[in-house]
Amino acid sequence: MTTNVLVPSKGPNLQVPYREYNQEQQNYFINQLKLYHVQLDSNAQQLITNALSANVLQWISTGNG
Repeated sequence: MTTNVLVPSKGPNLQVPYREYNQEQQNYFINQLKLYHVQLDSNAQQLITNALSANVLQWISTGNG
């Protein structure tokens, strides 16, 4: 039996913005948020997959818990 370990996502360490608008910093900020949301999506998908697995559904139907 394979055991999947769900690694908790960690929020990105965002930089303090410059006083003046800076395109490079804005792009970096957006990329940090994209990566964080990819982690969240991955964790959510793993939870859904595990919840719908045959082992969990069998465990729920037999009332073991």
